[in-house]
Amino acid sequence: MIEIYIIIQKNMDTKIKININADSHEAKCQNAYEIISRDLSSLEKSLNYFLVQENLIENFGFSGLLELEVSLVSDSEIQKINNDYRNKDKPTDVISISLFSDFRTEWGENNLPLVNLGDIFISVDTAKKQSVESGIGFDRELIELLIHGVLHLLGFDHEISDEEMRIMYKKEQEIFDHYFENKA
Repeated sequence: MIEIYIIIQKNMDTKIKININADSHEAKCQNAYEIISRDLSSLEKSLNYFLVQENLIENFGFSGLLELEVSLVSDSEIQKINNDYRNKDKPTDVISISLFSDFRTEWGENNLPLVNLGDIFISVDTAKKQSVESGIGFDRELIELLIHGVLHLLGFDHEISDEEMRIMYKKEQEIFDHYFENKA
C-alpha cells in the first residue's frame, strides 16, 4: 500500500506531505504513486481554486487545513475494504471513507485549525483496466478517481439521486479540466 497525504488550505498556501508506506514495493503501485505525486501540487491548486473561487461548497468559510489520505492499493486489497465497509465482496475503482456525513453542511461546526476529511483508496489494478477500456491514459484515470474520491469526502454522492449525480459529475469534470489545463 502506498499512501499520499494531501492538505488543502483555504488561503491557497497549500502544503503537501507525501508518505510512502514501506510495506509495499509493488511496481504497479510505485508507478501510480509517481504519476500522482509528479503533479500533486497542481491538483491541490485546482481543488483549492474550486473550494475558494468557484464555491464548490456554498458559503464555505472554513479557514483551517483540510487533510485527507490517499492509499494506492491492489484489487485484492480494495475488495477487502469494499467488503468490510460496504458489504460488497468485489473489487472497485475507488472507495472514500469520510469522517463526515456531509462535509458541505457540517464544516461550520468545526473550529479546529486542521480537519481530517477521511481516506480514499484507489485500486491501481482497476484504474489500469478502466484506462484501457475507456481509451484514456493511466495518469488521467488516476487523477479522475482521486478527484472523484475527494468529492465524496466533501459530501457529494452520485448514488443519492439523479440530480446529485449530475452535480457531482459536472464538478468532477470541471476540476479535472482545470487541473489538466493548469498543471505544471
